[in-house]
Amino acid sequence: MKKLLLCALVALLLASTCLAVIGETTYAPGDPVTFVVTVTSSNATMASIQISADSAFEFVSVENISSMQSAPPSLAGRIIFGNGTDCFNKAQARVNVKIKEGTLAGKYSISFSLFEAIDVKGDDASCDVTGSATITVAVACDHTNTEEKVTKEPTCTEKGEKQIVCKDCGEVLKTEDVDPLGHDFGDYEVTLAPTCTEKGEETSKCSRCDEKKTREIDALDHDFGEYEVSLEPTCTEKGEETSKCSRCDEKKTREIDALGHDFGEFEVTKEPTCTEKGEKTGYCTRCKQIATEEIDALDHDFGEYEVSLEPTCTEKGEETSKCSRCDEKLTREIEALGHDFGEWTVTKKATCTEAGEETSTCSRCGETETREIEALGHDFGEWTVAKEATCTEAGEETSTCSRCGETETREIEALGHDFGEWEIETEATCTEDGLKHRTCSRCDEREEEVIPALGHDKGKWIIIKSPTKEEEGLKELHCTRCDELLETAIIPVLSYSDRVGSTYGLKLSDLIGKSTEHTWVMVSPIDLTKEGETRYPLICSNTYVVGEVIVTNENGCITVAAEFADNYLKVSKLKLRIQTDPNELLSSRPFWFDRAISKEVYFGEADVAYMYVSCKIKLDENNLQYPLLGKVKSNYADLLEEMKALTE
Repeated sequence: MKKLLLCALVALLLASTCLAVIGETTYAPGDPVTFVVTVTSSNATMASIQISADSAFEFVSVENISSMQSAPPSLAGRIIFGNGTDCFNKAQARVNVKIKEGTLAGKYSISFSLFEAIDVKGDDASCDVTGSATITVAVACDHTNTEEKVTKEPTCTEKGEKQIVCKDCGEVLKTEDVDPLGHDFGDYEVTLAPTCTEKGEETSKCSRCDEKKTREIDALDHDFGEYEVSLEPTCTEKGEETSKCSRCDEKKTREIDALGHDFGEFEVTKEPTCTEKGEKTGYCTRCKQIATEEIDALDHDFGEYEVSLEPTCTEKGEETSKCSRCDEKLTREIEALGHDFGEWTVTKKATCTEAGEETSTCSRCGETETREIEALGHDFGEWTVAKEATCTEAGEETSTCSRCGETETREIEALGHDFGEWEIETEATCTEDGLKHRTCSRCDEREEEVIPALGHDKGKWIIIKSPTKEEEGLKELHCTRCDELLETAIIPVLSYSDRVGSTYGLKLSDLIGKSTEHTWVMVSPIDLTKEGETRYPLICSNTYVVGEVIVTNENGCITVAAEFADNYLKVSKLKLRIQTDPNELLSSRPFWFDRAISKEVYFGEADVAYMYVSCKIKLDENNLQYPLLGKVKSNYADLLEEMKALTE
């Protein structure tokens, strides 16, 4: 395992800005301009230079002249000089910009100031920064400030004319037609009123000229009022009603349905009986028409049944019901009552082996019935041991009936041996069997068992001779118990290739919503609210998993550690950056590994921070024993979903 520490920049020094005119050169919009920033120092190993520029400048690029470590993606970023280890004395970079299109004439400045610097011990360092400048931009009149002047007013039907004039220089830029105004017709006025059957007419006049337009008004249609009865209907003949238009003499007529007869209450002219129908008659109140209707027969009205013959225990009885209007009768049977036997009385007691007898008598007729009482069976008590059981022989126990003294006997199963823990007499080795025994706690019976030989336990390969670029190496595999040499193997000569390492996570370009020059950069979101340890796989060239980055969140601080798989990896330039704004991640200062980072000081009240870990890895192509990311990516599916959720 390798752990590499990277120094965090801790000092903030503000340098005064010095402005200078770049000769007498005058620039125009769209022109390129180059500035050279120079940093001199006697003790600095790393310095961060802040760029501040007027809005007239458009960022193109930053080029390294000497000792530049990283460049910002815009004029709002910082240039990093030095590697944090060696003093650079003098460092330079070339900042390329161009004047934005549409820039107004005037003077515009760009400045470079010291943001922070450290010496080899991580203490504040002093630096001088030069390169700030002011330039002059001259702009010919581009006629952007214009106004319109009407030279001929348009009419309803004829075009007018206008000029586009520059307000700054007075030049007439172009002459254009003004579209005709078109007529401005007002509200319509009725010139011919419509009637129920004939259309009318209305006219509208233009407010600017004498032009008129006319349109029809639809005929009104008839306005018929309420219907009035003109012929009364009778019981059998239809009537008639008429409606008249309120504007003219037009009429329309419709039928009234015949009323039908209005028979009042019907009077009974023949009373119905239980078996014969009756009759009732009605008279129409308007025309005296007579109508006759039948009345249904009443049917019999039978009352409550009365007993006419009492039933007994064994014979049926009879009951009768009589109609309240006539002498008709109904008769039905009453079921026999059945015997009413009382409580059972014991006439012979039961014993353990013989049945008894009991009798019951009917309360109405004295009939008796008899039933058997089952034998009681023996009432055996607790079992008493008559002969103790041993490990190999059965015992015996007896039970006695509480009523008649009868006894029964049953067997007690042999106990079987009660062996204790195994005791090892001879330990097993890798190649020879061992022996163990155990003893019964009741009868001292002894049982033995062979312990199979353990077999060799392969340990880790031990490097006897390390490989070089010119010579092969040698490694051995020994048993961890007996140290016997089990295998030897040749280690191929070293064949290193340069790779890039970073933590597994999300693309920076996806997080900030735009492409960057570092499209390969992978960023790992950290949940600052989640206490405990989180492990992020460390991947090499997006192919191999070569280690882990461990983030520990506790006691208000974040601590980050890096672990690598083995000594075949040659790791350098291991850097750690953490920021709450992913846009500032690449230009931010680095932090130390294995050192507590205060969440309150560096991240404020943020719930999420973004971590970028990068390093250079020399990978031995002959010893690629690392898991392929594509095969183990499913192991990190939950971690990847958690990181995505933190960015939503």
